[in-house]
Amino acid sequence: MTSALKEPRRRIWRTGSRCAARFGRATRSTNCAQALELLARGEGAATFLARSGAGAPIGFAEATLRRDYVNGCSTSPVAFLEGLYVAPAWRRRGVARLLCAAAEDWGRMLGCVELGSDTYLENIESQRMHQALGFEEMERIVGYRKII
Repeated sequence: MTSALKEPRRRIWRTGSRCAARFGRATRSTNCAQALELLARGEGAATFLARSGAGAPIGFAEATLRRDYVNGCSTSPVAFLEGLYVAPAWRRRGVARLLCAAAEDWGRMLGCVELGSDTYLENIESQRMHQALGFEEMERIVGYRKII
């Protein structure tokens, strides 16, 4: 991983408690681990980096190719936007749109006709960003688990 991605990537991919909180301890935490593994190997995954005119990193997007069921999608495989981060000073300037377009182009090159994504129910800012980027909300879910 390039050093330019290290800090912003840490903000959206806190692999410890955030993945556990997001996906639950057992089965769904596997999804987070699998996505991180794909991104690390680069197989069926892509990272897009946005830089300022001076060359400083200002945002990135990470996408994977998913062949399992993706909530709200009806095709397979699906390009999936795993994470998108834009530095606060660069938000609302079209950077997220460019990064999302790069993920869309990558997905189309791989034969995908849908780009999936998700966010936390309480992350209203991310929901607004998704809507502004042309995503359509498909469903809301609550994850459960039971220790057996």
